[in-house]
Amino acid sequence: MAAITKARDKFFWICVGFGIIMTIYFLFTYLTDEQTGLSNFTLFKYEKQFEIYIPEYLLPQDSIYQKAALQFSDFRHEVFFVVVVENKTDLEQQGLKPTLAEYTTFVQTTLKNAMETATRISIKKNSINGLNAITNELDGVYAGQKVYYIFTVVEHEKYFYQIISWTKDSIKPEVKKDIYAATQTFTVLQ
Repeated sequence: MAAITKARDKFFWICVGFGIIMTIYFLFTYLTDEQTGLSNFTLFKYEKQFEIYIPEYLLPQDSIYQKAALQFSDFRHEVFFVVVVENKTDLEQQGLKPTLAEYTTFVQTTLKNAMETATRISIKKNSINGLNAITNELDGVYAGQKVYYIFTVVEHEKYFYQIISWTKDSIKPEVKKDIYAATQTFTVLQ
C-alpha cells in the first residue's frame, strides 16, 4: 500500500511540475510575442555584418535597388524595404567626412529630388541597439502617385546604414508600425 501511495505521489508531482513548465512556456511565448510584436517577422542576415527582422509579407528581392545590401517587397501592395551600406572610408576618399545629421540630410535630399513633391512629416534622433540614428518620414508624390517614405540612417564607426521603406500613401496606416518595428531590430554584428 505504501508503494502505491508513493508512486501516486510521485506521479502527482511530475504532473504538477509539467503543468508549471507548460504554463511558464505559454506565458513566456505570449508575453514575448506581445512585447516584441515580432511573431510574424523573419530574421535576415547580411554576410556577417548585420541582421534585421523583416515582416513575413515582404519577400527578398534583387531588382529594386542595385546598391542595396538587402531588399524586400510586397509587389501586390506596393511595399518596398531596402538596406544600403555606405562605407565611411569610401566617402573619405571622395573628400567627404559627414556627420550623421549631414549624411541624413543628403539621403533626404536624394529622396526628395526623386519625387515630384515631398514634405517631411517628422524627424527623430534615436538609438538603435546602441548606435546613433535619425529617422525621417516623408509624404510626397512620385509618378503621379501619393507615396510615404520612412527612412533611418544608422551610424557605425565604419559605416552609415540607410534603412529605407516606401509604399503608397493609402496603405501607410497598415504598414507603418511593421516598418518601424523592423527598423528597430537592426543590429550590427561586427
